[in-house]
Amino acid sequence: MRKIAFLILFSISMNSIAQNYNDSISIVLNQPVDSAQLYKLLNYNIQLIYDQPKVAITNFEKFEKIAKEIDCQACLIWALKDKSICLKNVGDTNAALEALFKALSLTDGESKARSGILNNIANVYLDTKDYTKAIVYLKNASMINEKKQYLTYLGINYNNLGIAYKNLEDSKTGLYYYKKAIALRLTLGKNENLAQSYLNLADMYLDMKESDSALIYAEQAFQICDSIKSDFGLTFVYQCLGSIYLAKNDLQKAKDYSQRSYQISKKVNNTETLINSAFLLYKINKALS
Repeated sequence: MRKIAFLILFSISMNSIAQNYNDSISIVLNQPVDSAQLYKLLNYNIQLIYDQPKVAITNFEKFEKIAKEIDCQACLIWALKDKSICLKNVGDTNAALEALFKALSLTDGESKARSGILNNIANVYLDTKDYTKAIVYLKNASMINEKKQYLTYLGINYNNLGIAYKNLEDSKTGLYYYKKAIALRLTLGKNENLAQSYLNLADMYLDMKESDSALIYAEQAFQICDSIKSDFGLTFVYQCLGSIYLAKNDLQKAKDYSQRSYQISKKVNNTETLINSAFLLYKINKALS
């Protein structure tokens, strides 16, 4: 009963925070807005993207109109780009792509904004499993990022290219891009992005039935997430380790890691790993019985 009460209170608290941001936006919109104020409004609205995406979409559309009226192209690009995230989250991928292509038409040939939008277009295609189109936009983004040395963005491009090729069952090219992402991200410091690349590589080796190689990279991901105290990252690490030990037929270790993933997933509210680790535990318990 206490857990249920906590979850309800947590939900009310998060909704209250989101409502406060929306109330602040409404107050400011009742008066003339310049570009500096519009930047602040766009920043406020980011807080609503995941908690209240439909409200955020309405706000972004208001911001688009204001951006055109005050001739702030950077604000217009920002509004279109972030609106597309909301549209993708509510399942309207066609509208998300429409917003992104509008934003893309407003960007310069080699700007960081353009490379980010190209990557976002690719993300929509990854979500809709159109991996061939995703690769086209990721390669266009990576050409800009390689030339201009936008290294954080480039790491994202390489990582996502690995995902696309993995899903096209081209393991050779997938491994190539995952390893490029790791090599680049190692120069940027040990953080969750590097851990993500290690886990993606571990997952690839697991698909290739090379569990020993998978374990090496999963353990490197664990070292990073453990050292930076990332519980969210550990939900994925423990889930991966559970899958690896299941493949190795070490059922007790597989169960131990899967339980850890399940427990931390509940703590940090990671629905994806909560579901996956629960299914993994079901398979392990079935094998143990």
